[in-house]
Amino acid sequence: MIRKPAAAVVAILTLVGCSGSSSKTSTPPTVTPTIPPLSSTTFVSPKIDPCRLLTVQDAAKLTGRTMKRALVSGSGAIICTYAEGTSAGAEITVKFDSTALAAHDEFPSWVQPIPGVAVGRTTTSVPGVGSEATESRTQQVNDGIYVRQGATLIKIGAFPAVSDAALRAAAKAALARLPAQR
Repeated sequence: MIRKPAAAVVAILTLVGCSGSSSKTSTPPTVTPTIPPLSSTTFVSPKIDPCRLLTVQDAAKLTGRTMKRALVSGSGAIICTYAEGTSAGAEITVKFDSTALAAHDEFPSWVQPIPGVAVGRTTTSVPGVGSEATESRTQQVNDGIYVRQGATLIKIGAFPAVSDAALRAAAKAALARLPAQR
């Protein structure tokens, strides 16, 4: 999946690399690319560690396996990943929008970030979890729950496939640890 800032850098570098000059000078002009924000609705939130929203113990409950923290990263969205070698894993992605309405408008693309890519993917609305929630299943390979709580978007995923109850419990645990919305 290519994120918007990465795509912008590639596009800028391609344009810079393809621009020709009839000048005989050997020094190319200096170009400083500007990278647009991931989303006009993204804002910097209070420091929230996604690994505190979905702990290593939560990841173990979700997958039924012993998990170790593998990665924390972010660019517009913040991600925490857990793994048991290459046989199982879980992750949480958290994104903060400026308003609940902006997050609501973004929610459909949050649930289906790359349309048509996952063969056999099904989604089901989940009432009673956050402001809105959807579960996703991909042919018993991996499962996820996508939740919006106010202006906050959360994705929790696991592989191999897990139960509905495990996904919902992980989402509810993460939401319970989310600071109050302003």
